[in-house]
Amino acid sequence: MRRVMNDIVLPEKWQKRIDIIEHAFQPIVNPLSGGALFAVECLLRNYDQAGFNDIFEVFDSAYDDGLLLSVDLELRKKAIKKNSFSSMVLKRSNSFTTLMSA
Repeated sequence: MRRVMNDIVLPEKWQKRIDIIEHAFQPIVNPLSGGALFAVECLLRNYDQAGFNDIFEVFDSAYDDGLLLSVDLELRKKAIKKNSFSSMVLKRSNSFTTLMSA
């Protein structure tokens, strides 16, 4: 088992699944501002190779196993490590994290 945060532990089965799942970043542009970058969405890839039929099943299975928060946080950490947003910053507001232009 792998420690995710404080007392939350991620079983090896889930760690293997997370290792298989990849992230793809899709820019969202504002056509009304000449195509300026408005946001970036993070998409999950290879979920089928991790044993899931669709991305909904990833999160439904995590919920069923009582690990939704842990899996979600681990996937977010992996996405952030994969890409360095040198011209963007993460801004924490209440319980949400937002990617904003620097």
